[in-house]
Parts: sequence; C-alpha cells; structure tokens
Amino acid sequence: MEEKLATKYLINLATKKGFDRFKLQKGISIPLHDGMDEFKYFPRITLSFLQTWLRKTHKFHIEICYMNNVLKYGFKIIDITTNTEITDFRFKIGGFEYDKALENGLKHSLNLIK
Repeated sequence: MEEKLATKYLINLATKKGFDRFKLQKGISIPLHDGMDEFKYFPRITLSFLQTWLRKTHKFHIEICYMNNVLKYGFKIIDITTNTEITDFRFKIGGFEYDKALENGLKHSLNLIK
C-alpha cells in the first residue's frame, strides 16, 4: 500500500498546532533545473506520519473503522490519556475511502487542539 502524502492545507493546520516538519521527518532532495544543477530540500509528510505525531504529541488516536453497511470507512477520535471517545464519525457521514477517512480524522483532531 502506498503512503499518501498530506495535503498542503493539512500540513499548514498541523504547523499552527506545533508540528515542525523540518525537525521531525526526513525530506527528500529533488533535482531542479532552473538554470543551475541544484538540489532543494522538500520534506514529504505522509498522513500516517501526521497521525503518529498527533498521537505522541497531543494524545489523540484516530481509529479508522470499516462500515459494512456502506462499504466505506469512518473514523473516531479517542483521547488516549483518559481513554475516552471524543467524537465518532463512523455513522454520521456515510463513509469515505480509507485515506480520505484518515485525512478527515486528522483535520477534526487538529481542530480540537487549542
């Protein structure tokens, strides 16, 4: 399964909540041909990496759940410090593809951080 990259919107939202992509994840060097042979550094942030950061730093776990009735995925957000369910979007939305469910779970979790 291929790792899905986080969207620019999601990375910006995470950055506002304390995520520092330059300290936390190795990026890649990309050769650019803008007049000189030059390499620039761009970190590639995946959804799973953001999910891990959110769990370790803010103690929110995003659980992705398969829903048999709609053959799609939903998510719920759990506060792992108290083991309580904060929100459950498994049955309220109608379902997503797996990566979209994870992305939406990340957005909702980041918006919970003050």
